[in-house]
Amino acid sequence: MISLHLKNAIDALHTLSETTEQDIEDIKAARHMAVLERARTKEELLASFERHKEMLDDAFARTLAENPGSELADLLDESQHEGLGQLRQALEKLREHNRRFASLVIAVSEFYGSLLNAILPSEQVDYSPERGRDSTPTFLQVRG
Repeated sequence: MISLHLKNAIDALHTLSETTEQDIEDIKAARHMAVLERARTKEELLASFERHKEMLDDAFARTLAENPGSELADLLDESQHEGLGQLRQALEKLREHNRRFASLVIAVSEFYGSLLNAILPSEQVDYSPERGRDSTPTFLQVRG
């Protein structure tokens, strides 16, 4: 069972990583709706990974309970050790993709935020005569 749970967890991570790569490409091409449409799929993939990881943890616990006094590393066969290495690599790859994705999301968010602020300033209108005209250029001026 350990090998099956490892394979399923790795597969979920690979698919999640590929989906995040596609999100990165879509953000670069300004296809933001495609990214939003995949959000549900990514949530499902993440939930799938978490379920398989939980089942893997349970399988490890059962194996240790059946072999008291043994180290888990001694109880796993070569393919399971390789699977754990692949799992670690898949997690690191996903982490890198998520880091790149997050930096792009932040950049796009700041761009749209600054654009919105340039079009429609978020400052409050002050009608007092002491206030001078704001020198910040905007596309849309609010007049009282």
